[in-house]
Amino acid sequence: MKLFISKTLFVGIIAFAFLVAFKLILPENKNYNSAFVNKLDILISHTQERKIVLIGGSSVGHGISAEQIQNATHLTTINLGHHAGFGLVDFRDLVLSTINKDDIIVFAPEWEFYANPIYFDTATLEDLYNNSHYLELTKNPNYKSFKSLILKKTGIINSLIPNHSPCRYDCYNNNGDIISTCGAKPLSITDYSVCFDYFNYELFSNTFPFINRPNTLIVFPPTQKRVYSRCRKQFDFIETQLFKTKLLILDSASANVYDESCFFDAEYHLSCENRILRTNKIIPKLIELMKISN
Repeated sequence: MKLFISKTLFVGIIAFAFLVAFKLILPENKNYNSAFVNKLDILISHTQERKIVLIGGSSVGHGISAEQIQNATHLTTINLGHHAGFGLVDFRDLVLSTINKDDIIVFAPEWEFYANPIYFDTATLEDLYNNSHYLELTKNPNYKSFKSLILKKTGIINSLIPNHSPCRYDCYNNNGDIISTCGAKPLSITDYSVCFDYFNYELFSNTFPFINRPNTLIVFPPTQKRVYSRCRKQFDFIETQLFKTKLLILDSASANVYDESCFFDAEYHLSCENRILRTNKIIPKLIELMKISN
């Protein structure tokens, strides 16, 4: 019996030593998804100052320029838009902990979040969990940290993406804008459908309570013309419901419709040139909002 216990203990010690060595030898994977964690660090570093924070998925990362807004408003502006697959709930509390009373939020969620505010893609979020620093920042349960140590398959696959791909670690500027597509040749534009039958404003508001702040500006996502044509009934319904509230909304859904040629590749990814034009429409409203809140 003693021999069995000794062998078991020995195997346990060896296994623990292997895990520690595995953690030390295998560096934290740096891929497109883990770049988002750096954006969170940028936001945290500006917690104590007045700022403008852009929140949404990749439609914000590609479709609104924080650098351009900062140059026009002279307020630190941080673009958290990166990947809708993360969802907008997992890191919500961390982001809100950095928001001060006078900070301005630009909230531009993709249409999927109107249909399902707690939407996320399991594989994409699990890949984000491979970043141990993200787990530390968001205070996720320890079992996820253990999972982060062992399951590196998705991260390893992502590390094989060529360095010239837009979906790479060094994809953003100092403000968090995704700039890896700038100057690159546009790829095939992805068609998609987001027609849905249900919009629960109460659930949307409860999931994103910051929309009720007087300093939060809601912006509809950039939408391909063909998608708007197919789903106009649903988009118009959402717009009507939102305009019944006291929320601050930039403009209409139709004002954010673009020809397919204006996009770089995926569903919501505007080209850098069209991001400039779109941001120019947002800046005057932000300047007006700054004057009111001063």
